[in-house]
Amino acid sequence: FVLDVLPTGVPYLVEWWNVSAGVLFYCHFPDKLLTRDTVNGEQGPSAALDAATVSGSTSLFRLFLIILTQLKRFYRWALDSLEEWTMSYSDLIVVNSKFTMGEVEKVFPSLFLPRNSVFITAATTESPPKANVTKDGDQKQTKNQSYRVRVLYPAIESSLSKERKLISSSHATLKFDNKLNLSKDVTKPILSLNRFERKKNVFLLLHAYDELLERVSQATLPCVVPPLMIAGGYDPLNVENVEHLAELRSIADGILRRHDLPLSTVVSPSSNSTESRNCLPVKTEEHHQLLKFASITFLPSVSNAIRNELLSSASMLCYTPHREHFGIVPLEAMDAGVPVVAIRSGGPMETIVDGVTGYLVHYCKAEVNGENA
Repeated sequence: FVLDVLPTGVPYLVEWWNVSAGVLFYCHFPDKLLTRDTVNGEQGPSAALDAATVSGSTSLFRLFLIILTQLKRFYRWALDSLEEWTMSYSDLIVVNSKFTMGEVEKVFPSLFLPRNSVFITAATTESPPKANVTKDGDQKQTKNQSYRVRVLYPAIESSLSKERKLISSSHATLKFDNKLNLSKDVTKPILSLNRFERKKNVFLLLHAYDELLERVSQATLPCVVPPLMIAGGYDPLNVENVEHLAELRSIADGILRRHDLPLSTVVSPSSNSTESRNCLPVKTEEHHQLLKFASITFLPSVSNAIRNELLSSASMLCYTPHREHFGIVPLEAMDAGVPVVAIRSGGPMETIVDGVTGYLVHYCKAEVNGENA
């Protein structure tokens, strides 16, 4: 039996259904580390904000907030204990990266204790660590001991891989070129593919694009600036998606105004609609001809077909999430022959060969219009 996402059903299979075939649980990331106050296990800005709210409140209200905080901690403790306990019933736990394995070991160390069991080994990608041999244990007992947590890397869908290669070999142009004002003469765009969520850190990419425009404008970096396309999953009913797209667009327009460039555009390929704001004229000085293709375009809710076309036409993929569990997008980009620039943390450190298939850069928190990037 294979279970995914939540392990709460594992004890029922083992104890009540008496499953003899074994139970495999696939852990994408510990739910314990996916709380509102954290970003993939690292404390986020909301935790500091909550602390400031408590300290700046009146005595009675502060007491109420402290009690509420303690109740929340007890609630999380109960859920976290339940998560570790139910996962312990699994015959085999597989995770999507060595980074995730390290995080699981930090928060659920009991899962890494050796136990006598028979595990599925065909689906693993590496040998389990050697169990410690006690003074009283013999060689036979050590061989029968194993660990429950292994790494099983995700794979990309083969049909989409073939489609990307077909698009690349045919040198096909984007189906929505007319809406984006792109042509064969336009330099290949810089691409970002992420859900429109704050933890995906797209602020950082906008900050880097601003720096690129600044250097070219000052003639310190003589190169043609490619357009920037920010695409990804978007749900109009999701409050964070709607708010974050508006935040990104506000920052993008501020950047483009400073460089006297046309303002950002939102394109929805599925509905064949384009939303643009008032455009500003581009400067005509000679060195500003290097900025003639510079633009920022947002593409929410892209289909698989458009996603493949974007990957096949990009000059590079910028992957900005910090402490990402694994990251399937860099794999898809490299499969399409596109180099990847990613944060040196989390899963991308295991999939990107630095200096060969892309570049890994150190993460630094920067303030962009009052937001952490």
